[in-house]
Amino acid sequence: QAHVPRHELGQHGRNLRGCERRRGAAAPRSLAVVPLAALWLLLLVGAAQAAAGGVSPLLRGIADRGRAGEAALASDGDGRVGRTPLSVADERTKATPAPQLLREPDRSKPRPAYITAKPRDCFQIFFVHVEKTGGTTVRRLFEQQARAEGIEYYLQGYLKNGVDMSTPCEGRKGWYAPHCCTWKRLIADLKQNMTSHPRLFVEVRGSRIEKEKAMADLVELRERNGDQCPVVVFTMLREPHRLYTSFYRYFTTEEQYRRSAQFGTTFIDWIPVNMQ
Repeated sequence: QAHVPRHELGQHGRNLRGCERRRGAAAPRSLAVVPLAALWLLLLVGAAQAAAGGVSPLLRGIADRGRAGEAALASDGDGRVGRTPLSVADERTKATPAPQLLREPDRSKPRPAYITAKPRDCFQIFFVHVEKTGGTTVRRLFEQQARAEGIEYYLQGYLKNGVDMSTPCEGRKGWYAPHCCTWKRLIADLKQNMTSHPRLFVEVRGSRIEKEKAMADLVELRERNGDQCPVVVFTMLREPHRLYTSFYRYFTTEEQYRRSAQFGTTFIDWIPVNMQ
């Protein structure tokens, strides 16, 4: 077979060489194998001479360079003492006890309240969910915690709108399902008996008007319960420009595509309309 130079194999050269190997042809040796074989040969010769009682010039040169380097570490070149030789440093490291990473707690100081406080038997937490402020993450965290500790929870869609009072709130789950109770029924139960839902987490989500009505109910409920069954209300906020940009990308772009005459086609066109 005619010899084909490597640079003429083109992009299929690797495949051709692989086919030659599969046919039994010897693969070309790499140039990196020669220095490696030479190094192994020198090491074998040095080991044989050391076993015979002598030291090869190669090993003697390596030892001399090691001692010279250690002396250079010990001084800065002008006779002054510099860094400690490696052998001395190793001995000092062995003699020095290892530092204690885990320290004993100071028993003289009082323990923080979040450790000493006993879990409450009655609490009611309400999360006011503002769109595009990280509320979905908070919802998932509370849902996991509620399931782990057996806390009654109502997330978005678990409470129906309206004035229906016939369906009791029994912690049933479902996305606006017929068996779900209303917000009005839940608040009426809590106002009548604060311990009717002793351990409760509720996600409050809706329009601005619906949230204002819910906040009025929660203020009254908080005054009724006091410290016996505390009512905690919290929310998440976001920098206004980033909030509006995120809201526009998530909710408004599709509406502008469908109804551009009403909502425009850009962010500037949408600002006067303000779908929020």
